[in-house]
Amino acid sequence: MFDFAIQEIDGEARMRDLDIAMALEFERPRKIRELIVRRSAELGELGEVRPTAGRTSAQGGAPSEEYWLNEKQALFICTKSETKMALDITIQMIEVFSAWRHGQLVPRSTAGPSEVGQRDVIIAAIEDVNFDRMMTLMREARVTHGKSAAQRLWLQAGLPLPDAEAVEAEQAQKGELALFLRDYCICTGDAAKFTRTAELLVAYKHWCKAVTRAPLSDGTFAHRLPSLAKTYLDPATGFGFTKHKASVSGYLGVVVDPFVMAA
Repeated sequence: MFDFAIQEIDGEARMRDLDIAMALEFERPRKIRELIVRRSAELGELGEVRPTAGRTSAQGGAPSEEYWLNEKQALFICTKSETKMALDITIQMIEVFSAWRHGQLVPRSTAGPSEVGQRDVIIAAIEDVNFDRMMTLMREARVTHGKSAAQRLWLQAGLPLPDAEAVEAEQAQKGELALFLRDYCICTGDAAKFTRTAELLVAYKHWCKAVTRAPLSDGTFAHRLPSLAKTYLDPATGFGFTKHKASVSGYLGVVVDPFVMAA
């Protein structure tokens, strides 16, 4: 049975959002906050819903916003989570809240900052490991099977997908370099991946030939790309890329799609 923490707020028993998410075995516990925001109108009918500043971890840093849900709200979110643990956790929640009402559960309103901070550190570590693993899988799927396979994995992971039409319209306004990046490159989100400007220039000229466009001069290409890197987002992955400041001109977080270059 999951060890739920009950905190008494204004005489009402409440559970913390991240504790509920961990019990439900969310791969990324903080995703529960997106569910809470989406269902805020319905939750508001069951009691006050407002984010509060969470305690900082032992390492410090700015506190994040968290939600403490009352009994009805917690049970509602649990049933709407659509996880395999939803039914079991709903039953456990009912038992915990019942024990609190009958004085059989000590409210943890005096939980120390170190205890809450340690739990946040554990949650962050779980999210980082899972997210890195998923990013690796998506990059491998993208290189091996193309953009559509990576996009399916992205959706299955529950990650927010940019509005493709909105992103594409925005990129079109930025000129042909944005179109080249969309068609011939992949923004991976891997800041350690370095691609030389010269390699991107070769791919750009390949793209111009494929779409029968007159290419920009080498100098114009090298001048415009850093500016685009500040705002560009890959419609397929949602990631951008950055200019690498080094003796060799290049960029981080972007690679040339091997499929289109081989075509």
